[in-house]
Amino acid sequence: MKIQFLNSISLKVISGGNIYNQQIKKGLQEKGHQVDYNITAINKNYDLTIVDSLFLNDYGAEAIKNQQRIYVLIHQIPELTNDDLSFLKSNAQFIVTGFPVKDELKEKWQLDIDKIHLVRPGVSDNLKPKGSGLIKVKRVILNSNFIKRKQLELLIPLTQKMNHPNVQFHVIGNPDIDKEYADKLKIRLKNELKNQISFHFNQTTKEVFSFLNEADLFLSLSKHETFGMAIFEALSLNLLCLCFETGDLPLFKSYKNYFGIPMNAIDKMSEVLSDWCENGVQVSEMNHPLRYWNYVNDEFESVINP
Repeated sequence: MKIQFLNSISLKVISGGNIYNQQIKKGLQEKGHQVDYNITAINKNYDLTIVDSLFLNDYGAEAIKNQQRIYVLIHQIPELTNDDLSFLKSNAQFIVTGFPVKDELKEKWQLDIDKIHLVRPGVSDNLKPKGSGLIKVKRVILNSNFIKRKQLELLIPLTQKMNHPNVQFHVIGNPDIDKEYADKLKIRLKNELKNQISFHFNQTTKEVFSFLNEADLFLSLSKHETFGMAIFEALSLNLLCLCFETGDLPLFKSYKNYFGIPMNAIDKMSEVLSDWCENGVQVSEMNHPLRYWNYVNDEFESVINP
């Protein structure tokens, strides 16, 4: 098939959504499909158009109204006009990457359930899960872009309540999405946590997994995730995860090493983390088969080419 894949940002931008898009594009090409990844809609004779929700947020549905078959790939639910929403409900199918978005679409847009297809992300086929055993937490990883909903500023009250100066926090992420916010936050975190914190910007996927392999704990302070790609990657690595409860919770809670904390309950999170630093915590053996990207690509293709 000749496929147009529309998004308003370059694949070079580092994000969970872009990792998904890159892998889907690659997988479809490996299956013999022609895939043009376009930032603006091109009126060619495509068999199929996949449109990312970010594109709809920026341009609406007008640019795709002449396309024959439309699949809307929703990482985050876009804000649409009534006319655009009506058009898409009548003319498109919807692919979501996380269970929360599927539920929200049914409720917010009143979509027919048969039009919503859940295709969760995957992980690299060279990933090897970590082992089990008792550990004391000393090295903590946060894989998070420097944007407000990630709530990285909560590291300050968390570490103040913990009072464990030997614990090291390594923050991996992109500081360029909201640069003014990120610049102020970096200064504030460094002033408060001093030598306890280090920043690692715009790392490659290989470099990110190197940090995760060396970590004792993955920490997420985010207040909202439509899926939670970074959490899923850490769980797939069998890394202990301590997170505010958001994202694809039915999936995450099925992993033995996922520990959810009620949203913004920083006292509870500091209590748990302090205990793991002082007394240790038992890391369980991996209890899930790995979901590789080739499985994801098979599922995705079966949706768009049934």
